[in-house]
Amino acid sequence: MKPRAVLPTLFNVFILVALLPTQCVAAPIAKFDYAWLLKTKSTQVSIDKRWKSVIRHLVPAASRALITDQTWVSEKTVSDNRYITIVGGAAHHAMDEGLIWIDTASDKSIVVANVFVSQNIEKGEMVERMKFITRGYRSKSEFPKAFWDEYKPFIEQLKSTNSEVTFKEDIIEVQ
Repeated sequence: MKPRAVLPTLFNVFILVALLPTQCVAAPIAKFDYAWLLKTKSTQVSIDKRWKSVIRHLVPAASRALITDQTWVSEKTVSDNRYITIVGGAAHHAMDEGLIWIDTASDKSIVVANVFVSQNIEKGEMVERMKFITRGYRSKSEFPKAFWDEYKPFIEQLKSTNSEVTFKEDIIEVQ
């Protein structure tokens, strides 16, 4: 190979290498600040001006109204200075209830709401489903014990106060 024939080839290789993308380091995703929610003494957190930012962070836009309604009258508990549980209901409609469970250390969450499916007035039957909106979990098998410890009393209380309601299979929505 002639020396001059090598130069265009080397030049092309140099250009290609120069055009390769440089190694990028992704900026870490900022963790949501739950400090106010952990520290507030109020259990009625839905009236706090910062509440909407929590809902926007945890719930997709299409489900925000449902969750906001079903946690309006709320009660907040904190365990292990890490897990926040908010159980609430719609004002003036006790059958619509929701639960928000947040692991503040991992920024994972599970939001639960009952969703009306059907009603047969003549038979006195009503069917609802529990809708789970998850952040950081793909299936119910991944839900941690800390969540189930909060969910079980919630669903039992919901079933006992709404004995005419049949709860069908769950809906999982991954955010």
